Amino acid sequence: MMLKRLQTTLINTKAANFMKMLLVFIGLLLSLTGCEREQKILMKEDLKRPQYVAPLAKTKLWEDAYASLRKGMSQTEVVAIFGKPDADNVLESKEGVFVTRAVYYYLERWESGFVNEQKDKYVRLEFDKTGRLVAFSFKR
Repeated sequence: MMLKRLQTTLINTKAANFMKMLLVFIGLLLSLTGCEREQKILMKEDLKRPQYVAPLAKTKLWEDAYASLRKGMSQTEVVAIFGKPDADNVLESKEGVFVTRAVYYYLERWESGFVNEQKDKYVRLEFDKTGRLVAFSFKR
């Protein structure tokens, strides 16, 4: 009787462990396939509209400020007019020599973390190593 109960308990334990492992495997499989499908849908949806659009007041401010830009202005002067930039990148050559500092003020940004040259709308300002404005452009 005791042996029979021990065998039954052992069989039930093995069956329960097997069922648990099977359920975990099925759940993992479903979650991976479901996430991938959902991620593809979200990515397609993201391409239809920008991730960020600047408020209209900010856009108007930047349009007016852009008209007042002059080469040779200091970065401090520009930040006083435009505010803190959305992106600030120091560009260097392969040898590590300073090339330019490029700052961006985004009106529309389609992909966070990436520049989308075709769709992004921004003001780009370039400064030399002394912090003077050397080039500027407005992509609308």
